[in-house]
Amino acid sequence: MQPWRASAITYLCFFVLAPLLPPQTNPRSKALGQSQQKLPSPQEMFARVSPSVFIVEALGVGGQPVAMGSGVAVSPNEVVTNRHVIEDGISWRVRKGTRSWPAIITHLDPDHDLCQLKADGLQAKPVDIRKSSTTTVGERVYAIGAPEGLELTLSEGLVSGIREYHEGRVIQTTAAISHGSSGGGLFDITGKLVGLTTFTFMEGQNLNFALPTEWIVGLTANHSFSGQFPLDKDSPEYHELLLLELARQARENGDHKRAIQAEIEATKVIPNEPVAWNNLGVDYSSLNDYDHALAALLKAVELAPNNPHFWGDLGGAYEDLGDFAKAIKAYQTAVRLNADDPQNWNDLGTAHHAAQRNVEAVSAYREALRLDPKVAITWANLGRAYLDLRDYDKAKPSLEEAIRLNPQFADAWYILGELYSSVGDRDRVLKVYEQLKAINSQKADQFFREIIAP
Repeated sequence: MQPWRASAITYLCFFVLAPLLPPQTNPRSKALGQSQQKLPSPQEMFARVSPSVFIVEALGVGGQPVAMGSGVAVSPNEVVTNRHVIEDGISWRVRKGTRSWPAIITHLDPDHDLCQLKADGLQAKPVDIRKSSTTTVGERVYAIGAPEGLELTLSEGLVSGIREYHEGRVIQTTAAISHGSSGGGLFDITGKLVGLTTFTFMEGQNLNFALPTEWIVGLTANHSFSGQFPLDKDSPEYHELLLLELARQARENGDHKRAIQAEIEATKVIPNEPVAWNNLGVDYSSLNDYDHALAALLKAVELAPNNPHFWGDLGGAYEDLGDFAKAIKAYQTAVRLNADDPQNWNDLGTAHHAAQRNVEAVSAYREALRLDPKVAITWANLGRAYLDLRDYDKAKPSLEEAIRLNPQFADAWYILGELYSSVGDRDRVLKVYEQLKAINSQKADQFFREIIAP
């Protein structure tokens, strides 16, 4: 059995966890007036600021939402949100309840994942902004946004860390942030905005982050956007977005042939757009057309040589072609570009394992698990590599951890059964077989033929 590799055609917003700064000892609460006045209750704070938080929708072909997030009003007709909330749309709107307002982009800061939208007629109450630099570890905060589209959801937590990032600081908080919370507000106990909720680490506990308000203030001062949005319908950029949207819809419906047709047309409209080439390569891979996939993915990394996701997809294409040496080099490049992404290390491990370089595979898998110890697939891959090295004492706990994290993980059970067979424990082999019958009958039949019957 081969290890598992996740294909990636999407972008993600990636940040690097830096060492926690020493707690600030100079109290700032008096300067903020928090100790000099009666503080509002959480209910009063929510009632005060929730009218300033909206849903932001990115719209595709036909005006249908293709992405959703949150936004915070910084003027009567303007909201700030994350760039990644709006970047897949060809038009946008701001919504609250049953009302919605068409919006245009006025400011864009891609380096800090920020943008500002103008929605005429919104007439919102702007939030009061407090400098994020005045926040302290242990301070109570509240996140308000629209996780999973659930409008105006309140979560409570603490500032749990201040992290250095990109010439500034991001706020780590225990306040819950979920899909759809991106672009929502992180507020202090007085209702002042201290950050823009942005991202969370999957499988992590309380690893939620907000962008500093200093960047929000700098957005209007330094990042005016002069492009025309919605795009001129006669422009190449509009046609490319339209084609990529059609490709996305076809891909979601499992129609990779239609997606490929749209992506080919997109590469003709704007030949130097790396996303179109990368998506084209991934869709070719889905149809097992690896030669065309490789050509498209090589073009993507040529156009965007510093994108680790493109290198990861290229490594996958080389693996599919059986060229494990080139797959390893591609994954090593992805790791070099983003060594803090556990998926890059897991993919590197799969290539090493496929090349029968299990010592190197173990090293890569262990690094992936150091970064994120809660990924069952990586534990199973590690167990597989240890098993192939006949290091049964290390293989067994690795596979058991994979099963603990995902009790229905049939492949991990299968490998564990192989281990028991290798050490001659027939009783446990049969127990694994019974477990597989309850989880996955096809995998159980395969296990019987390959492990039990011989």
